Amino acid sequence: MTGSGCLHGPGHRKPMLFALLIAASAPAGRLPSSILIQGVQVIDARGSQGTHDVLIVGARIAALDPTRAPANAQTIDGRGRTLLPGLIDSHTHISFTAGRAWLDQGGAGERQALALRSYLAWGVTTIVDPGIQPETVRRVAMIAGHQPAPDLRVVGPLLGPSGGYPGVIFPEFTGVGSPEEITTALDTFKGLDTHGVKITMEDGPLQSVWPLHTEQMRQALVAETDARGLHRYIHAMDPEMTRLALELDPWAGAFAFGGHSLIR
Repeated sequence: MTGSGCLHGPGHRKPMLFALLIAASAPAGRLPSSILIQGVQVIDARGSQGTHDVLIVGARIAALDPTRAPANAQTIDGRGRTLLPGLIDSHTHISFTAGRAWLDQGGAGERQALALRSYLAWGVTTIVDPGIQPETVRRVAMIAGHQPAPDLRVVGPLLGPSGGYPGVIFPEFTGVGSPEEITTALDTFKGLDTHGVKITMEDGPLQSVWPLHTEQMRQALVAETDARGLHRYIHAMDPEMTRLALELDPWAGAFAFGGHSLIR
């Protein structure tokens, strides 16, 4: 279930909610046709809406406090529980173990399967990864076909300068040093429904020791991403690098999730 906002009916408005109780417990693709959650505390973006019975039909909230429910509806006791809109983690890195980005990343498939279930357990139903490899996108899609998982929104590739960040820390991100390499990197994400690219502007955590994109490369990055209709998300670390980043016209508009826009 995706989206947020309100259901509109004759003369009234009803909060549209994510059924996290369901998303965290039902196998992928096996949701019952109708579900009735009874006596659950409802919270939406406006705050607590009190305790209600919530009827879900298919993938939509059909009614609050319905007078009747389908005879085959699965019933869930919601007393003492909370039903709220699905949360969005707008910057995560599913490729890394949380808190262990500097250590060995072995067992990626098993670790990522656990991480995806953990997001749902904490109410996160959409994640945005602005630094992900194509093989990880495919692996997450495969995992999501066999178990519950949040929706993944991809921002990629991650385009750092050759010999600079992030390649100096994470060798799998090799960086780009020519317009031809930009084209090659962008081509690796064809068919992966990327929402944009991430460009890094970081010359070092304490002193300037890493190269930045040259002016020629910055112009090439803008030209190639514009030609493909891709938004630019910029990683910048200090006022000067932020100034350079702003020259790249970074994306600062509406990011659409499930048909609804979120303002960044």
